[in-house]
Amino acid sequence: MFFLRSLPVLLFSCLFLGACGYGFSGSGTFAGNVQRIFIYQVTDQVGEAGLATRMTDDLVYVITRSPQGMAVGDPLEAEAFLEGEVRAISQTALSRTAADTDIERRLHMRAFFVLKDVRGRVLWQRELGEDEVYAVGMDKAATENRRREALEILSLRMAEQLVNRLGDNF
Repeated sequence: MFFLRSLPVLLFSCLFLGACGYGFSGSGTFAGNVQRIFIYQVTDQVGEAGLATRMTDDLVYVITRSPQGMAVGDPLEAEAFLEGEVRAISQTALSRTAADTDIERRLHMRAFFVLKDVRGRVLWQRELGEDEVYAVGMDKAATENRRREALEILSLRMAEQLVNRLGDNF
């Protein structure tokens, strides 16, 4: 009985949200209604070894997985071109011991991306940022390994954020 009384409210809510243009983030088509994107090698302005290649690979992986489009390996097959640039990586101490030794650090990465059509017209551009925390220990090699893992997580998360933003229609 309760279901029958709540059905009109549910139907009205669905119609209202659909009529106002509401949609889930990243659920639309890519900017400019492009589907086939050629991804240029990401440039690295901070000098972090291997980061540009990792981010480029993550972009190809995430765009290929997305239902909105696909990454193409040949620029002649592309409807648009994606360029990216890692602009900054900073790290700050997040927590410390009483002896003023870091326990955790936060990595923050900023990158700029631009999507252009075949004529060079900008379809979409944005600067994105992501944070990741990693543990710091007495062993420098282990700490550096955790920092590298944090950068890998940041790279993949930024690629996912980019695909979601490319699909936003608002």
